[in-house]
Amino acid sequence: MKRKNLFHTAVPVVLLVLLCAGPALLMGCGGKEEPAPAAGPGAPEQPAAEVPPVEEALGPDAPVTLPVLRLMPESAVVAAAVPSISSLYDTATTIAKRYVPPEQVDAAVAEWTSKAAQELGVPEAKTPMDIALQRGFDPDAPIAVFSDMEQFAAAFEKAATAAAVRQAETPPPAPKPAPDTATPPAAPDASTPPEPEAVTPAPPQFNDVFNEEFEKALREQPPAWVAVWQVKDAAAAEKSVKELGAELLEAEQPLGDGETLTAGDVAVHSFENGRFAYAIAGNRMFAGSSVPMLQESLARLSKPARIRYGTPALPSLRRDETVVLTRMDRMVEYVKRVMPALAKLPGNSPFSQIQLDTVESWSKYYTGADPVYMALTTFPAEDTKPPMVVFRGLVDISQHPGLAELLAGTKPLRLSPLMPENTQLLVAQEFTPLTKEEFRKQWAMALPPEAQVEGALPMLNQILDLINDEVTLGVFPSETGLPGILLLVGLTNPDQAKTLIGGFAPTAVGEDYNGVQILNVVAPIPMVTIRLAYVGNDLVVATDVPAMKGVIDRLQGKTPPVLFASLDPPVDPAVPRQGLVVIKSQLLTDVVVPLSAFAGGLGQAQQPIDTVTKVLRELRATTEVKQNLYESDLTLYLK
Repeated sequence: MKRKNLFHTAVPVVLLVLLCAGPALLMGCGGKEEPAPAAGPGAPEQPAAEVPPVEEALGPDAPVTLPVLRLMPESAVVAAAVPSISSLYDTATTIAKRYVPPEQVDAAVAEWTSKAAQELGVPEAKTPMDIALQRGFDPDAPIAVFSDMEQFAAAFEKAATAAAVRQAETPPPAPKPAPDTATPPAAPDASTPPEPEAVTPAPPQFNDVFNEEFEKALREQPPAWVAVWQVKDAAAAEKSVKELGAELLEAEQPLGDGETLTAGDVAVHSFENGRFAYAIAGNRMFAGSSVPMLQESLARLSKPARIRYGTPALPSLRRDETVVLTRMDRMVEYVKRVMPALAKLPGNSPFSQIQLDTVESWSKYYTGADPVYMALTTFPAEDTKPPMVVFRGLVDISQHPGLAELLAGTKPLRLSPLMPENTQLLVAQEFTPLTKEEFRKQWAMALPPEAQVEGALPMLNQILDLINDEVTLGVFPSETGLPGILLLVGLTNPDQAKTLIGGFAPTAVGEDYNGVQILNVVAPIPMVTIRLAYVGNDLVVATDVPAMKGVIDRLQGKTPPVLFASLDPPVDPAVPRQGLVVIKSQLLTDVVVPLSAFAGGLGQAQQPIDTVTKVLRELRATTEVKQNLYESDLTLYLK
């Protein structure tokens, strides 16, 4: 059997991670910029990607991944790029040493490096960068992976159909014969052991059959992908890529030169009818599972793809971001193909139809060819600022007319800035007429038929009709020892809301505060009294009276909003937002831990909570509209 070393197994995994979970990789810091690639001699002409022309020139802080991103083939649906191995390594170790003793980090890295170096046949290598160099690769240059989804979708369809046929052809287990009650059974003979009862094997589970067929289909026709990286030693890099190809093809012998094709003056080495191929053009190595896609990427050396990432319209936060580009218009079509196959899985049909309806509903918002950009950035620690990690999704809505229409009514959040300054959990959602219609569709698709018959859907629609512009929830520590909760809702018709709420939550008059009547909800809830107040067209629901009165003051303009300015960093209240989530790690220590005492403590959850509170200060998610840029951010503020 062919020996599999660490290089053979690690590289395909890295490629797969870059493709499927690129945005979740930790972004490197301080990677070296690579010069623009030289045009490959005689590379064949290919049509440019279907993206709008670059409207603005790139600035001096253009992302270092642009040279490899511009090699994106026309047929690719996804492109993922990292700034460099060295920058990823520097960032990971720098952040790890902030929370773990540096000597432990160094020891773990040294142990891994030693093992990897032995497996890869470069025992003298002392760092991951040394390993890359001795295998022929440039550890300071960007790496990109491109992929189409055609083979994946085809394999999924084929596997679901084959699994359904196999399952239908499997005979059900034979029923057990009925006991003969006419003749009483003979008394058991203690000297003769009873014969074991024949057991009819159960038919294979459909999901097991599907997984088997899916793996088979992917082996027959693997997904098309191409990886591009820069080399330092062409001979060593070629040896390395041949080892990778032998592993992916499960070859018993090292690869030779294969079938030599040409792309202009560039030689393309193809193996097993193109199931694996590679080419070296200048200082770049191209390798993948699709000769046509590889040739398309080579053609980009002379006619680069138009990538708008890094322009003022789609800005980068740092030059060394990890980025994933996705052609959503094409991706939606592949998802539509997969959903009917997924519906063939037992018990999945209603669920899959809901998913398909959801995809169909949202597909009209991503009809443009301009990709969706997802970038992950790590900001290193500074003397005045701890590190943070930002995961951003960027869409130029001017290139997606449906999305522009959906977001046209987005305004700054009105109610969430009014929450108390000590709010540790904030969840805010803005509503426009179009987004309310989308919520209505999702509810209608998600509810089972019996729930719709029983009146759940009309009730949900009635509630949605009563929401005007925003719903905001806040949680904060309270003097009672229990968490304080505030819910603010902008209403279209306060009188109808009073009637609806009074139908299932009777109230009693509490106190009058600044002309606002505070109502106590009559409900058998131990240790908690829920209170309601209507301030103009807004509903305030609270478990904490002082916090409720503070919100009433701010709604009436008697005191200014305090929350957004108190956050670190502050939130700009003037930016139009669809939603905002803020979770401070203090929520765990000030709310979750005291609350857990009523249930006997945290138990095994104590250690994970301690780890989170040691590392994380705040998690913040926001969706914003800035002129033509729709930006979704998930930010981790570390300690």
